[in-house]
Amino acid sequence: MRRPLEGLTVVDLTIWLYGPLAATLLADLGARVIKIERPGAGDFTRSLASLHGASLVTRDAKYLSHELFNRNKESVTLDLRAQAGQAVFAKLIAGADAFVTNFQPSTLAAFDALPSTLLARHPRLVYGLGAGLGTRGSLADVPSQDTAAMAYAGYMYTSSSEADVPFYPPGGMGDVLAGTNLAFGVTAALLGRERARDDGSPGGGLVTTSLLQSLMWTQMVNIGVPLNSPGEHLRTAHRTQSTTPLMSTYKCSDGGYIALGNPYLNDAIWGQIVRVLESPELASDARFKTEALRRVNVPEIIAALDARFAANTVAAWVTRCRAHDVWCSPVNRPEDLERDAAVVAQEVFATTDSGVRHVRAPFTLEGVDLPTRGAPPLGASTASVLASLGFSPEEIARLRAANVV
Repeated sequence: MRRPLEGLTVVDLTIWLYGPLAATLLADLGARVIKIERPGAGDFTRSLASLHGASLVTRDAKYLSHELFNRNKESVTLDLRAQAGQAVFAKLIAGADAFVTNFQPSTLAAFDALPSTLLARHPRLVYGLGAGLGTRGSLADVPSQDTAAMAYAGYMYTSSSEADVPFYPPGGMGDVLAGTNLAFGVTAALLGRERARDDGSPGGGLVTTSLLQSLMWTQMVNIGVPLNSPGEHLRTAHRTQSTTPLMSTYKCSDGGYIALGNPYLNDAIWGQIVRVLESPELASDARFKTEALRRVNVPEIIAALDARFAANTVAAWVTRCRAHDVWCSPVNRPEDLERDAAVVAQEVFATTDSGVRHVRAPFTLEGVDLPTRGAPPLGASTASVLASLGFSPEEIARLRAANVV
């Protein structure tokens, strides 16, 4: 079956993680994605060797961040500050269906690539702009990335308890979320453009998101509570101070943890837990006889569950919980997932033709095979792309000699 975006061309002027991921998802959907990079250097992730103490260089010397976030693309090197580079850029945009960028407005102005500029010239262009802290007001040109945006959006606050120093959960999760949102918006705009043919309008336009907006979106409940109930707020509590002991983690005899996922303490749920733990004494304990009593004796419940879960392994407890319809999960490490037969059966892992293993796009299109090309070498498609734009071999050679490409 044909991939949904086959036949469409996307010009990718992005750096780091968030913008490149948006373009990668469009490539996964079948679009031809042409990534513009700095001559001689390329995207910053081509040299990002480590993060949070972990090496980001594979055993065969591939830079993992670049490989993961730039699959299925063509790389063109181009100096957009040079007049000759602008001439090439103009031809690229003229033939594009969409343009994706996460550069700041001041840089886009220097590149003559602001939304107002490109959309005035190309009304059918879908312009996808990924911002840091927003596209309007005083934050529009403030530099930002995943860590800063998580702090500004309140994510660090809600994910740490009052006893903790606010911390950054590693892995570029805000980048992945915002990049996914940007790709979603661009795809929707491309569909809208096709439907606009019926009324004769150009159908292109600007699609924006930001790290801040995306991280606020993922905290819809966390932010919705104080918006609608002033004075109330959600924040991670230390497990011994939690008011929801059946939505917590417990250490098991093999040193691993099981996570329970039920926010209730009513009689039916409590009865399930008693049966799972094979602890009838909990049912008869005066402190736990009613939901109201259980609510005021949460520390005692946690202590009792700590002792009981410590008596068996994670696997044993997961089996028992699932047999009694109690929501639960082992607390996995990322490296556990590739060894989990149930996860592997979901076909969420893939390998590029360059040998890089990765998690597939977060959707499955029945009957559609997603492409598996690895990230391109720097400038690998420069000559072929320029030739397709009408540049002669001699013109391309002159551009190379001038370090424009």
